[in-house]
Amino acid sequence: IFFRGFAMPPRYIIEQLDTEVFPWALLEFKHIVTEIDPSQVLFTNVPNSADVDKLQPLGCGICPESIQVDTAKYGRICVLDPRAPEVLMPQDADAFDCLVFGGILGNHPMDGRTERELTSHLAKAARRHLGELQMTTDTAVLVTHRILHDQVPFD
Repeated sequence: IFFRGFAMPPRYIIEQLDTEVFPWALLEFKHIVTEIDPSQVLFTNVPNSADVDKLQPLGCGICPESIQVDTAKYGRICVLDPRAPEVLMPQDADAFDCLVFGGILGNHPMDGRTERELTSHLAKAARRHLGELQMTTDTAVLVTHRILHDQVPFD
């Protein structure tokens, strides 16, 4: 079963783009589920059984395939991309079924890795940003939750 028994599709999707789930990333992912119900979080593009074993204790959904394989099952998608033209707003809460984040280590200076490896492959998805600064995955997910769930504008 794709969503592992969850009643609803997950709201926050983390597309694993690095070659493995590194220890620092696992710490970020653990932080996410301390603040957001694990049933609302899905990790995609996790084909490696060792990575599945690392993520399973979090209680989130895990999918070996990339979100790019079958976007229709996710509904209205929004990719959080630092190079997106529009900022995420509280009014977007009902506009999207899921928010997609690149599970990647960013480069400094930013070089468009999210756009290259994720956004460009999801042509029908909306795009939003969270300001000009690069964020860790957990920070991006939690800021997004604060904007959409708590209805606090990005400032």
